Amino acid sequence: MSSNRYGKEFYYLKHLSEASPDTQFKAFVKNITDVPTQQNVSVEALKPDRSRTRFRIELFKQTYKEINMKEPDILHHMKLSFNSFNPIIAGGLADEVPTLIGPAYPPHMVDKEAVRNFINKLTGMKWSQKTVDRWRPFIDETNGSIKYFRNKLFAQTLVKADKIIVIDKATKKMYEKFVPEYKLEVLPFGVAVDRFKIGKPSKSNDIVAIGTQLYRKGFDILLEAWERIANKYPDSTLQIYGNGPLLEDNVNHASNLGILDSVYFNGNVKHAIIREQLANARAFVHPTRSEAQAHVRLEAMASGCPVIASNIRGTTEMIRDGTDGLVVSKNSPQELANAVATVLDKPNKSDMMGERARQRAEDKYSWTTLAPKFAEIYNDLLIK
Repeated sequence: MSSNRYGKEFYYLKHLSEASPDTQFKAFVKNITDVPTQQNVSVEALKPDRSRTRFRIELFKQTYKEINMKEPDILHHMKLSFNSFNPIIAGGLADEVPTLIGPAYPPHMVDKEAVRNFINKLTGMKWSQKTVDRWRPFIDETNGSIKYFRNKLFAQTLVKADKIIVIDKATKKMYEKFVPEYKLEVLPFGVAVDRFKIGKPSKSNDIVAIGTQLYRKGFDILLEAWERIANKYPDSTLQIYGNGPLLEDNVNHASNLGILDSVYFNGNVKHAIIREQLANARAFVHPTRSEAQAHVRLEAMASGCPVIASNIRGTTEMIRDGTDGLVVSKNSPQELANAVATVLDKPNKSDMMGERARQRAEDKYSWTTLAPKFAEIYNDLLIK
């Protein structure tokens, strides 16, 4: 739990506790950097130095203990990933307690590099990508068996839950395959709008991109788009933030395309620098191929920065094409290049989209707006 690095849980608790000052909130998390200062919030770190699996085992043990000893009024499992599960809820161990899940996410692509990293952590050894690829048929077969049982437990978790919050309407349609519509409520994770300084896009020639260097993030598409327009805009730069398994590959790709003189790979930086760069950009570009919830898009919008975004699930609910930003097809360097050229050619249009993006972030995605709605759901569960 942190106030930086897209600290969704931190700001969720902060604003929800302010919206419900008479309610006591107790949260279990893996690691703690910051804790909300409100008196009605307590946070406990479980197994901070252990793997995610060990943390989850400890989390469910502690949850079961809380249910048996203190009988919480509501059990809330936040951020349920698609095909994940909660054994306490699925097993009927919380049937006497109103249960809430979410905001729940849709599935997203899993990169082969992420699979290798998972196996390395699981075994405590460093396997090469070549070795992992050689064993991929066996891994896929084993994973298929595991997925079968996870899917069953995922469905049972949803069926047993009293209420499920999903991040957008597109995700709601996916979850309607498992539970009746009345169980579902659309509420996204929000953004702490007040943390972000509002920029003036027309005063900048920098295009900013942020994300882990993975295939699904689409940086290869972005570099190919930049190659199409770099010479036309010699005063503009592409500023890329984030490390990852494909960083070296993407640097080499930029070199082969002949664009390294205007592309800057800045690696991981503090969140304060990210906020500063978003406030000083002509546009934020997010060409991802797959995402659960693209929270960084909200941070750009809160900064008054136009967003050029690939049309993944839920994009058009967040970004109105031509109003708050520009929406392009996935895997299309040409469409992406055209959109970048548009914001560079039309500074006034960039300012207009940036202003509307900020307003949309305030109206629809600000935690100040969303927290009372989450509090209403809590109250409804208690009444039932």
